[in-house]
Amino acid sequence: MSTWKLDDIAKRYGSVRALDGVSLTIEPGRIHGLLGENGAGKSTLVNILFGAIRPDRGHIICAGRQMRFTSSRDAIAAGVGLVHQHFHLVESFTVRENVWLGETRPDEARLWAAANRLALADQLNTVVGQLPVGIRQRVEILKALYRRATLLLLDEPTAALTPPEVEMLFALVRELRLSGVSIVFITHKLREALELCDTITVLRQGRVVATYAQAAATPDELAAAMVGSSLAPPSVTPPPGNQIRLRVNGLTTDADVGASIRGVSFEVRAGEIFGVAGVDGNGQTELAEALVGLRPAGGQVWLDGAPAPPGRRARMAAGLHYIPADRCRAGLVLNLSVAENAVLGDEVASAWRKWGWCLDGRAIRRHATALAAQFAIRMPAVSAAVMALSGGNQQKLLTARELARKPRVLVAVNPTWGVDIAAVAAIHQAFRTACSSGLSLVLISNELDEILSLCHRLVVIHAGRLSQPLPPNVPLTVIGRLMAGDAHTWEHYGVGS
Repeated sequence: MSTWKLDDIAKRYGSVRALDGVSLTIEPGRIHGLLGENGAGKSTLVNILFGAIRPDRGHIICAGRQMRFTSSRDAIAAGVGLVHQHFHLVESFTVRENVWLGETRPDEARLWAAANRLALADQLNTVVGQLPVGIRQRVEILKALYRRATLLLLDEPTAALTPPEVEMLFALVRELRLSGVSIVFITHKLREALELCDTITVLRQGRVVATYAQAAATPDELAAAMVGSSLAPPSVTPPPGNQIRLRVNGLTTDADVGASIRGVSFEVRAGEIFGVAGVDGNGQTELAEALVGLRPAGGQVWLDGAPAPPGRRARMAAGLHYIPADRCRAGLVLNLSVAENAVLGDEVASAWRKWGWCLDGRAIRRHATALAAQFAIRMPAVSAAVMALSGGNQQKLLTARELARKPRVLVAVNPTWGVDIAAVAAIHQAFRTACSSGLSLVLISNELDEILSLCHRLVVIHAGRLSQPLPPNVPLTVIGRLMAGDAHTWEHYGVGS
C-alpha cells in the first residue's frame, strides 16, 4: 500500500476558483475525512483524484511517483476507486454483470474473492434493482475492490442508509482500513467524521483551512473551520398548540410509479413539527404529493377542520405549501432570475401587479432583496439567474419564498439535502421561528439527525405505511428496525398494534 499526496492542486472555472493550491496527504490504512461547505471544492478535488477532471495546476503523487491521469480509466488502473453518492449501477443487471461492465477479460476467481470479503457471494446473480440500498452501496465497493483499488473515495456514503446500515458500513470501512486500504470519507455530518476518521481535513472556498487528528477535533472547531466563524446555538423548538391544523384520514394512492400509500392517517397541531423518517423510496414522494394536491389520492385531508380543496393550486390558496425534494426540477426555474423565482407560483398576487395586469418589477426586486437579507442568501444580484447560486443558497431561496407566504401548513421534503452546515442551521432556525407563529410543518427527511433535533413527534414510513407517532427520544434501534421493515418491531409500533 502507498501514500498518496496532492500537491498544490488548483482548478478554475471562469472567474470562480474551485480549488486554490490544495495540498494533503492520504496515508495507507487510514481513513481521511473531507469536510466543507457547498462550493468548498470537495467534489472537484475528488474528481481530480479519480481522473474525471484535469487540474490547472499541481501534482498527484503516489509512492513518490508523479501520476498523470487523463481519464478515470487511468485512475482505476492506478488503484483509485470512487463510490458516488448516487450509485452508478444498472438496476436491470445482476451484481456480477455490474461488476464486469466494461471489462474485456472478466476474472471469476478475483470476483469471488472480493465478493466473499464483502459478504456478497450469495448475491452475485441477483438483479441489483431487487437489492436494498445498503447492499447496492456494497456492490459499488465490490466494483472498486474487484479492480484492485487501494485508495477508496466515498462520497456522502451514508446519505440514504438506515442506522443499522450505517453501522454495517462503518464496520466494513474499518475492516478495509485494517487491510491497508486508504479511504477518503466525504461527509457533511460532523458526528460521522469524528466517529470514523483518523484525520479530518476541512476545505473552505477551495483552500485547506485546517487538518485535525481525530482525537484533537471537536464538533465546534470543525463547524467553525467550515464556515469561518462559530455558529449560533440553535434555539429551542417551541411547544405546539392544541389546535389540530392538519388531519389526514385513510390517505391512499395507486402504485403507478414508486410505492403506494396504504391508508395512512395522522394529525398535526398548530406550531408542531411532525417528522416522517424512512429510507428513500418507501412512499415519501407519493405522500408529499398526495398531501399538497399534486397526486390523486383516496381518503381525506382536512385543514383547520374543513376539507382541503382538490388540486395543487387550490390547496396552495388554502394555505398548504410545499418544498419539494428536487429544488432544481420542481422548486425553482434555474434560468429565471432570483427575483422571478421569489414570486414563482404567486405571480397573480396583487402585491406584484400594477394597473391590475402588469408585473411590478420594482416591487418584485424589493421583495427578493428583503428575502436575501433575511435569509443571508449570497448572490451576484437579484437579477442574476438562479443557476448562478450555490445549492445551499438555492435551497435558502426556495425556503424563504414559501415561508414568506405565511402558509398554515408546509410540507418540506429533504429541505437540507446536499447543503452545508451553515445553510442547514439557517433553514432550521427559519422553521422554528415560523412554527412559533403557528405554522404546522410536515418534515419528510432522510436525515434522521434532522428529524430527531427538530420534531415534536415523528413517524417512520416503510412500504407506504406509517408507524405510530413516536417521541424524538425513542431508541435509535427502534427507528432503525422500523426503517428496515422488521416485522416484529412493526407488530409493536405499527398503527393498530
